[in-house]
Amino acid sequence: MKIIKGDTLEEQMKFVDMVLDRLNRRKRKVAKGLITPFPISNFVDFPVEGVVLKYMFPANGQLLYGGMFIEQMPKDGVDILFTLQVDNNYKSESMFTKNNTFTIRPNIDIYSGSRLTVTVTPKVEGNEISSVWTSFLWAPEMKELVIKKVLIDELEKIGEEE
Repeated sequence: MKIIKGDTLEEQMKFVDMVLDRLNRRKRKVAKGLITPFPISNFVDFPVEGVVLKYMFPANGQLLYGGMFIEQMPKDGVDILFTLQVDNNYKSESMFTKNNTFTIRPNIDIYSGSRLTVTVTPKVEGNEISSVWTSFLWAPEMKELVIKKVLIDELEKIGEEE
């Protein structure tokens, strides 16, 4: 059985070049997919004991980015406490702000079963806080994701349909 087509050496070399060209073109076709982080968000009109968010993570991953907006911000500011509990271990970070909009990039590793609690308390007792919006983005580890394998030809076909 002859794999390389052609009767002469020159024809066989042309055939090999053609096959290599085709393989080289296929090799350059790369599909890239985006893995979007999952949003965690909450709104609390009047926080009970200052708690504005409680969330339990179902899988390993990383807490990437967070933000908060406090509609009724005391002029003296607030203390914000982030507590991450894994089993009986606690990791806390506190911050102070006078701005009603607040952002943070924690980049903290999350483990399955981790629990996040965010509390906001006025710097001066007697001041009220109300209407607190809280949001975070977290990304699960790759092994936790559902992966769908798709051939490049299928991706091109889907792209043409759109």
